[in-house]
Amino acid sequence: MSREWTLLDVARATGAELAALSAGAVAVAVTGAALDSRRLAPGRVFVPLPGTRTDGHGFVSAALAGGATASFCRRDRHAEVAAACKAAGVDANGRLLVVADPATALGAWAMARRTAWTGTLVGLCGSNGKTTTKEMLAAIFAQRAPTGRTEGNLNNHLGVPVTLTSLAAVERYAVVEIGMNHAGEVRALSRLARPTAAVITNVGPEHLEGLGSLDAVARAEAEVGEALGPGAPLIVPGDDSRLAACVRSFPARRVTFALTPGSDYVATDIELLGTAGARFRVAGFPLLSIPLPGLHSVKNALAAVACAHVSGISPEECARGLASMTRPAGRTEVEVRGGVTLLLDHYNANPASLEAALDLLESWPGAAMRYAALGDMLELGATAPDWHAAAGRRLPRLDGAYLWGPLMTHALDAAREADPSARVSHFADRRALGRALAATLVSGDVVLVKGSRGSAMEEAIEVLREALGGATSAAGEGR
Repeated sequence: MSREWTLLDVARATGAELAALSAGAVAVAVTGAALDSRRLAPGRVFVPLPGTRTDGHGFVSAALAGGATASFCRRDRHAEVAAACKAAGVDANGRLLVVADPATALGAWAMARRTAWTGTLVGLCGSNGKTTTKEMLAAIFAQRAPTGRTEGNLNNHLGVPVTLTSLAAVERYAVVEIGMNHAGEVRALSRLARPTAAVITNVGPEHLEGLGSLDAVARAEAEVGEALGPGAPLIVPGDDSRLAACVRSFPARRVTFALTPGSDYVATDIELLGTAGARFRVAGFPLLSIPLPGLHSVKNALAAVACAHVSGISPEECARGLASMTRPAGRTEVEVRGGVTLLLDHYNANPASLEAALDLLESWPGAAMRYAALGDMLELGATAPDWHAAAGRRLPRLDGAYLWGPLMTHALDAAREADPSARVSHFADRRALGRALAATLVSGDVVLVKGSRGSAMEEAIEVLREALGGATSAAGEGR
């Protein structure tokens, strides 16, 4: 059985200078690492990293004053940091873990903590739906025992180690989100996380700027399977032949899910209920309900159910967990303002997630008129114009589309070519887009707002909220 860690354990795992720690400090319990000096829970150890404009060592005194149990400190900055703490009136005595490099120390701590932790750990990958599926799966596991999970979307080369340092002895399950933007990243992070089971939610056009093709994306996501031992469950979409070819040679046990027959876990009798979410059936399970809208949310839930069930969780626990899940922020949150339903999905966008969001908009029950406000999809490389044009060709099916960004001009052109009478407009300013859209809306309308994080579509959302007034109800997501 794993146990909780102390500062002494962290120091030993990272090679920190023990002489810098006080006798009392070494026995202090730690709960994990933190990268942001402004967000510190009790027991956290601050990890000062170099930034684009400043270095984290400049915030060590603030971190310690704000509640950090301790902080890493690069050896050649020790005297400077100690002096800064003293000048700020912060007691740093015995609270600095002096190491050669904080980032390297974070990785060493993560590896040691993962080795000492004895629970079931799921590595979660995929082009879309990772964060939502993570929340679903964590909620299901929590019906059985305490469960850890990635906070937010900390799924990169720094976020995964932070999650691993936070593994608690009381937790029997953990769901670790593994992201990537280049080949080899999933492999490296999976070797660190050492999952006992893995889920690949889907493969879609993402990070094509670096990966180049869908085949390359599939190979990159499939790298998580390399970390699994013989017979360990690898949960994958049953309707993706490209991904199936990539994982076929792994010794892991392939478990499939899909919305169509032929997979191990299949969703049937699907009911899409708008703000109330969705209901569906899986053979051998009670009726499953999720508080999230859209067919894509059903598929995410199916992946979570498949993973939990093959990990020993009962169908009844799966049903209770899905119904109680926490809704991720920023991913198709649903708000009703002035009788207008807003589907707000501005955290990220790629062609597959945009297609799913447009499917959701078109299938929304009882809508008077359907509108989309769309920003650029980023990191698609040379194929970006083609993907935006493909999205544009379906926009004439809506009652109106309001576009922002240089890449969305390709969607505008494609929409007008497909239907010269299409009500599609392009704006140079996001707030102007919001004002024009708000002037069109009446009670009963439904609006999708979506774009990549860099498109900052929340500026248009802010205008819509101001124009439509206070929210009368809210729900949440999806992708």
